[in-house]
Amino acid sequence: MAEVIVQRACAKLRSAIGDEAVVRSNFIGDLRYMLGALESIQPVLERAEMEPFRSIPVARWLQLACSAACKTIDTVNELHDARPQAAATLTRMLPHLAIVKNAMAIEVQETKKLVMRADEERPSRFPNYYTEITEEPKTRPVSEEAMIFGRGSDKERIIAALLCSTEPNITQEHITILPIYGLEGSGKTTLAQMVFNGTHSLQGYDFRVWFHVSPQLDFHALGNSIICHVLERRQEASDMEGMEGIMKRLHELLHRKKVLLILDDLWEEDSIQLQLLKSMLTFLGDKMDVIVTTSNQAIARNICTVEPYRLNRLSDDTCWEIIKKSIGFEGGEEELEKIGREIASKCCGVPLVAQDLPNWPQHSQR
Repeated sequence: MAEVIVQRACAKLRSAIGDEAVVRSNFIGDLRYMLGALESIQPVLERAEMEPFRSIPVARWLQLACSAACKTIDTVNELHDARPQAAATLTRMLPHLAIVKNAMAIEVQETKKLVMRADEERPSRFPNYYTEITEEPKTRPVSEEAMIFGRGSDKERIIAALLCSTEPNITQEHITILPIYGLEGSGKTTLAQMVFNGTHSLQGYDFRVWFHVSPQLDFHALGNSIICHVLERRQEASDMEGMEGIMKRLHELLHRKKVLLILDDLWEEDSIQLQLLKSMLTFLGDKMDVIVTTSNQAIARNICTVEPYRLNRLSDDTCWEIIKKSIGFEGGEEELEKIGREIASKCCGVPLVAQDLPNWPQHSQR
């Protein structure tokens, strides 16, 4: 969870740094520092969150990183809100304007200190987690076995929606964009993976491509990733010189081809950027089926060509099944099962919470 929140904070910072009004403020240097610090801890977060049994220092650091990212998001939001307020008071309340700017400066400095702490207090027992990390980009699905519980019917509905989209419809183009949206940790990526790997139910695709979008929508990287997948070669930074060359190459490769494309973890909120993405995908191939995973319902509504699929929460019983599998509980102890079911009811139907809950008691020990 911390990794996702940090990614969101980085996206917010990039947006603020690119804002002309913010550039004219005195905070741009602080924002750039926070972005660099948060980006530097992202690989550590990914590895630390994958640990099945986290030590107390690692658990506390993850909480610190999460707090720093949340405060960063709040600060950037306040910075954006302060601009119209400052403009409104400029001509009639100059003393008040100074107070607003001073309060904002204090807020930015406090956030910066918290981000610095998260950057400086990385667990020392994981040196390889944040040095010389050379993993491939996330361009293929990764299994989360615990989240598959209770999602079989969701998978069938998604497949049915894609199959229905193949029926002739004069109002519909050759592209189907079906977003899956829901709470963080609800299993959207895992559901998309189940569909992606469902070769028996969904047949006839010439290519299946998985692209991890977060934290920033990059058309160049998306185009290159599709090209490299089709040509079955590793992606290189200098594959194409520009979008015009990429689009031409994609059109050549995907002509008369049927493609299943997964765009995982889309955070882009700008309606213009989403329309450009839609236009780019419409231009590719003779039949494109696109599944988009996002936590934002508004994004789902803006990018879709068919009704978005809302991924609902799991039942308490299903959460209990996930917890049982995580701790290896085989039954026979009524008191433990009673406690376990009570814990399952606190998961709010989110599988990632249920999967991670068994580790929480040891984190709270002092």
